[in-house]
Amino acid sequence: MAEQLTAAKLPLFYFSSDDSKTEVDFVTEVAGMPIPIEVKSATNLHSKSLAYFVSKHDIERAIKFSLLEERRNEIILNEPLYLVGHTAELASREMGGNSS
Repeated sequence: MAEQLTAAKLPLFYFSSDDSKTEVDFVTEVAGMPIPIEVKSATNLHSKSLAYFVSKHDIERAIKFSLLEERRNEIILNEPLYLVGHTAELASREMGGNSS
């Protein structure tokens, strides 16, 4: 996952709360906006840590990759794992901009 994001020229960061109870797999930046990314290797999409990060940091867009097909809500995009290499395009499209 990290290799694919790095190959897409995305800067990668990691988030862990001060008490280490919540963590986000990756945080990147697209069009000047922080984009938290969670990776789920199963079909369970529940992610308390991602929801916490989104609410605590006033995030406009987050992406969760899993084995499931595309699902969306107002903030979190649930995308299939095979689209990891298109993270910038997915985030940018959803924010109404472009990834260049």
